[in-house]
Amino acid sequence: MTVVVQRPTDHPYPSLVDRLETALEDRTERELTVSLEFVDGATSATEDPQPSSQEGAIAESARGLGALSIP
Repeated sequence: MTVVVQRPTDHPYPSLVDRLETALEDRTERELTVSLEFVDGATSATEDPQPSSQEGAIAESARGLGALSIP
C-alpha cells in the first residue's frame, strides 16, 4: 500500500509510516507493507500553518475523514 502525504518542505515524520501500518493492519486484519511518499507543499494563510504536532494533525485529518484511527 502506498500513502501520499503533503507536508511542509524538509519536515520529517519519523514514526508516521509505522503508525499508519499499525492502524491499517488493525483495521483490515491483514499484514501489510506500507510505503510512505512525501509531497512537499504549502498551506494557505487561512489555515493554521503550525499545528502543535504535524503527525498528530495528519492523524486527526484521517480520523475526521473516517478513514482510519491512528494513535
